[in-house]
Amino acid sequence: MNGVTAVDPRPASARRRPTVDVSRPLTVADLLELPVLRRGRPELLAGTDLDRREVRWVHTSEIYEISPLLKGGEVLLTTGLGLVGAGPDALRAYATGLAQRHIAALVLELGRTFTQAPPDLVAAAREHGLPLITLRGIVPFVEVTESVHALLLTGEVAQLRRGEQITATLTPVLLSGAGLIALLRAMAEMAGCPVRLHGEDGHVVATSEETAGQSDAGSGDEPQGAPRAPVELFGRVWGQLLVAGAATPLRAQIAERGATAVALELGRAGGGSALGSGRRRAAALLLREIFGRQYPSADELVGRAAALGVALRPGQRAIGICLAVEPARGGSVAGQTDSAVASGSGRGASGITDAVVQAAEHVFGAALVTELDGSHLVAACADVADPRAMLEALADGIDHRLPTGRATAVTGGPPVADFALLAGSLRTAREVSVLARRLHSGMRVLLSSDLGVHRLLSRFAADPELAAFVQEQLGPLLDHDAARGRELVRTLDTLLACGLSKAATARVLGIRRQTLYQRLGTISTLLGGLDLTSRERRTAIDLALVGWRLRAAAVPGGGPDPRPGP
Repeated sequence: MNGVTAVDPRPASARRRPTVDVSRPLTVADLLELPVLRRGRPELLAGTDLDRREVRWVHTSEIYEISPLLKGGEVLLTTGLGLVGAGPDALRAYATGLAQRHIAALVLELGRTFTQAPPDLVAAAREHGLPLITLRGIVPFVEVTESVHALLLTGEVAQLRRGEQITATLTPVLLSGAGLIALLRAMAEMAGCPVRLHGEDGHVVATSEETAGQSDAGSGDEPQGAPRAPVELFGRVWGQLLVAGAATPLRAQIAERGATAVALELGRAGGGSALGSGRRRAAALLLREIFGRQYPSADELVGRAAALGVALRPGQRAIGICLAVEPARGGSVAGQTDSAVASGSGRGASGITDAVVQAAEHVFGAALVTELDGSHLVAACADVADPRAMLEALADGIDHRLPTGRATAVTGGPPVADFALLAGSLRTAREVSVLARRLHSGMRVLLSSDLGVHRLLSRFAADPELAAFVQEQLGPLLDHDAARGRELVRTLDTLLACGLSKAATARVLGIRRQTLYQRLGTISTLLGGLDLTSRERRTAIDLALVGWRLRAAAVPGGGPDPRPGP
């Protein structure tokens, strides 16, 4: 055949031809399997990957200047009448023009005009990758167009019906407010495979799989060519929706229509603007609901957080943080009074929140922030190998963004591997922050473990048993201080805080070393001898001092006062 690749020359009756699947796009390879084309004994002279070249329409034309009238994806049927007398350059230009219009294929019927395809036409088609097919049998072109157009219209109807079914399935989920995860799971049920939402940087933000809080689950196992579609919000690409299964027309449509549904859900949740007020309001609302445990399910929590850019990545943990802003002495923050700062009201409160949001986003990339009773709560995902350094960076970032004042009692709750446990981390962080301020601990950054004993005993601050224990251990010192106005209890408390270093204790109290020795002698006498090298004795005294500080700070039983301290 002189190097020509021929389509199977056997008669139609000798072969079993598959029925064209109208559920997927019609291709040139499908076209050649149609009985009407088979009667013409087609031969492929140029072109490859016929199963990837989609057929959008079929035209018949004998006009030489036909290429400007084509849009791409057409199969052009011709007898070559318009090429009669065309020289080599004209034949090449004809093939080149068709290739540049990205038509699906050129089908040339031989016998009426040409007995064989012109070599220059074949050479140009091969050079430009244009499929060139010859027909050696007479085939009425009208029968070809009727057959192909019927298939195309049937396929379009099937596609429209699939689209309607997808929309009918996703719309109720979207309108119900069930959340992003529920939306992805509805898509996965239709597709028969997982559906995952990737962020702009490629990490998995949310997935339909049963892996709440684990955004890396199942990533990396997508088949090659799995359908995906960009998720666009406010004119920019937010991420990609991936249907993690072998490509099918149904899955491709689920990806396309699902991406639109996801964009609507992200917009509803406030995930469209990285720093917009809409996103901040949505983040504040979600964080308050987390703190109050008011969300309906962990999946909904994960989905809404992911929509706002807060998602757990491999090796990360979620952490709840609480902090307050202490005004400068004699000044105010952003032009507001100290009372306004304490209450979180007034014009300056917005400036404080802006500073917290910007600092949190600088440290964590994305975070949820809200103001609650004078404190600020922050929830974020991070590598918490060094949580204290992370909190220091957050505090420094807030201070840098405020003209006056400083972040104080920046406390971190226990890091958690599941978003469902984030409420506990936030509540612990707030409890520690309130305690630290009431106790005037002086520590700017604290972990929840730093005040573990204080948190435990604060629940019994009003309990008579704790009062009796404090009296048993420190009673003589308390009575002495009350009668003489001395500070023996504070002196003993400072000594333990300084690790029993007398020099450091005197420096912190601002007294001479000799004065300290006199106080310690009096303390030992009143307590009937005091051996702080004994672990048991030192532990009892230390616990009593914690109880004394809690009672002095007027922390009621059952937990710290939710109102901010001085």
